[in-house]
Amino acid sequence: MKSILYILIVFGFSINICIGQKTKHIIIKPTKPNNIKESLTVLKSNPHIKKGAYLKYRNKVLIEQGYYDYNQKDSLWKYYSKSSKLMAVGYYKNDHKTGIWEYYSINGDLIQTYDHTKDSLIYYNIKKEKEIYPYLAPQDETNRSQMCYFIGGLGNLHRTLENETLYPATEFEKGETASIKVSFIIDTLGYTLEAKVQNSTNNVFEKEAIRVVQSLGKSWTPAMIEKKKVKMSYMLPINFNIQ
Repeated sequence: MKSILYILIVFGFSINICIGQKTKHIIIKPTKPNNIKESLTVLKSNPHIKKGAYLKYRNKVLIEQGYYDYNQKDSLWKYYSKSSKLMAVGYYKNDHKTGIWEYYSINGDLIQTYDHTKDSLIYYNIKKEKEIYPYLAPQDETNRSQMCYFIGGLGNLHRTLENETLYPATEFEKGETASIKVSFIIDTLGYTLEAKVQNSTNNVFEKEAIRVVQSLGKSWTPAMIEKKKVKMSYMLPINFNIQ
């Protein structure tokens, strides 16, 4: 009798878990100035927890698609430019990129493949990258030194900044624009650190510029001198233009 009672209790508990995991589809409508629309699946019991398919649009253009498992990115994800070009594709596990990702240029060329599990650059078509960005620093043919590189190439760096920078509503209403220069350090592990604004007195724009640069996190292959990883300073412009 005790065994039967135990089975019934476990079965009842399992039913409660399944009920608690029921999901629903919701749409977050776009609002000015950023015009971001989200189509996502959340738990019925807690709409703040994403679990299921996810789509993100900006100015009616799809810029992200993937899957969430309890608010963590999971499974296959794809990222697009503001002109709808596929820029990056690969898998997440527990909110971290895993396995081999493919990164493309705005012209559709494969620019990089990167093994995020092994933290290793597999392929980089620097020639194609330079066709689009001729100012890209040259590689040292002797392999004695190497500049840091954004994982995914410059096209994906620009795509990230364009898609992730949010225009402050207060400044949009005032008609304010800005180009904020942010300097930072890329450490020997490829992390983005010590972000500082160099040319602004607008605290609202400054905070957003710092936020989006800090969000890059571990996104770089470190610089090297004599085959030794070294820290490197870098500067990025974060543009706020009314479109």
